[in-house]
Amino acid sequence: MTKDDWESVEKSQIWEWKMPASSSSSEICGSILPGLMLSYDDLPQYLKSCIVYCCIYPKDFELERDRLVMQWTEHGLIYQKKDIDVEVTANQWINDLINRFMIEETDNKNLKLHDILHDLASYIGGEEYSHVSTAKCTCHLSLLDVDNAEVHKRNASGEANKVRTLLSVIWSSVEFTNFRWLRVLSLTAYQMDELPNSFEFLSLLKYLDLSYSNVRWLPSSIGKLYTLQTLDLSHSKIEELPKEMGELCNLRYLGLKKTWSLKFIVEGLGKLTNLR
Repeated sequence: MTKDDWESVEKSQIWEWKMPASSSSSEICGSILPGLMLSYDDLPQYLKSCIVYCCIYPKDFELERDRLVMQWTEHGLIYQKKDIDVEVTANQWINDLINRFMIEETDNKNLKLHDILHDLASYIGGEEYSHVSTAKCTCHLSLLDVDNAEVHKRNASGEANKVRTLLSVIWSSVEFTNFRWLRVLSLTAYQMDELPNSFEFLSLLKYLDLSYSNVRWLPSSIGKLYTLQTLDLSHSKIEELPKEMGELCNLRYLGLKKTWSLKFIVEGLGKLTNLR
């Protein structure tokens, strides 16, 4: 930075900015807030969107790099560079955020936000990003590490028409009739052995995580999810893949790690030419 740049920072009105009293992000206070906002404002716009998205996860939650990359990608947060896979670009952006100390890399190579940065991202994201409850403008909903998730799930269905992201664990049942705009759905550790019939309404779904779930069969309607790009069945109890899987022409990632119960893989998977 030049001398003029530093003088501009010193004279910035941001040093007078304070968190509104009504904000739930109580940990951001005092003299640290302006510095955080300056660091955030210095980010390119594409990195701002990515860092705010991370607030959908609970504090201290360790994000697997590959899962975060795929979710960013399915929401269109990563722009396509000529002759470069979006996954490569996303990993470059993550490294940039790590170098800027906006994201921490843990000892086991996972990622997480510092609590104060999580508060900042939550404040900027506003009601568009929500834990537990939904508002009319909620687009990204997380029920991870939430007590009485089943109750909140039923309440959320009333405002589900705008929800683009839904993250949850250990749901015993779920209906998707009202979640027609979902792009990203994570049902890790889902307890039922099959998905409900309403699953076919998720025509815009791009990311489906059923890892560690009890799901043994996928419905034939899976073939109608033409926009699906990521399907993770790792560590699940899946026993067979339906022939309709061959219709998923946009599928880029199929996770089958440690699917010990898998007995039958259809020949139609050879048509999935976009698989990485």
